[in-house]
Amino acid sequence: MATETELAGGFSDPDFRLRTQVAIVIVAAEIVAVDDTVAPYSQAAGAHALRVQWANAVLANTGGEAETMHKLLLGIFNALAIATILSSSLSTVTDKVRENVDELAAVRYGSA
Repeated sequence: MATETELAGGFSDPDFRLRTQVAIVIVAAEIVAVDDTVAPYSQAAGAHALRVQWANAVLANTGGEAETMHKLLLGIFNALAIATILSSSLSTVTDKVRENVDELAAVRYGSA
């Protein structure tokens, strides 16, 4: 389990930050292309519309949205060792973005 000091240090890890930024753009592109019609994406009424708002925010302000997702991912991964968190592959990070985008979009734009 990562300590609070290690997690705080993870905020500035350039490689993990870059993977997060690339991952959110990948997921935003899936949403814009309406390639979000299967799990892990929610199929609840209104969920796609919330994801579209998030995807538009990603495309308009990738750095800011990556910062938010980066913090969320560090929290999600907190039970892992910091070395495991920071060495997570792009595929793993992208999967975690997919799994959590509905919750983030609901918090930001209202529940579906």
